[in-house]
Amino acid sequence: MEIRAKVQPMWESDDRTVDYALARLAVLREFRRGRLSKPEVCDAQPELIRAASHLGRPKQEPCPICESENLVSVMYAFGPKLPAHGQCLEGPADLSKLNASASANKVYYVEVCLACRWNHLERMSVLGAGDAASA
Repeated sequence: MEIRAKVQPMWESDDRTVDYALARLAVLREFRRGRLSKPEVCDAQPELIRAASHLGRPKQEPCPICESENLVSVMYAFGPKLPAHGQCLEGPADLSKLNASASANKVYYVEVCLACRWNHLERMSVLGAGDAASA
C-alpha cells in the first residue's frame, strides 16, 4: 500500500495550525521498513479508544497499519478555562464555542483505528481570540 501525505501547502495554511502529516509518514515508513513494531505504533490508551468509539467522527480512510477498518478522528481541547486533563469535543458546535472564546485554546485532532489501536496526531489548531502563545 502506497502512503501519501495530505500536506497543505505553506502558502495556504494559517499560523495557528500545525500539521503532522510528515511525522505520520515518517512513522509509517519506519514501520514498513521493520524498524518499528506493531505494538510500538498501535498503542492507543483505553481512554482514547473509548473516546474514539463514542465521540469519534468516521473518516473515509483505511487504517494504514491493519487496513481492515476505516479511521476515526477524535478532537481534544486544552485551554485556561477547560479541565486540566482536557476536554473531548463532540463536533462543530464545540469548535464554534471554542473559536468564540476570549482565550486561546489548543485543539488536537487524533486519528485512531478501533481495530488495531493505531493512533497519530493529525494536527493542532489554536482557536479563540486569545494570544496564541498563551494557550
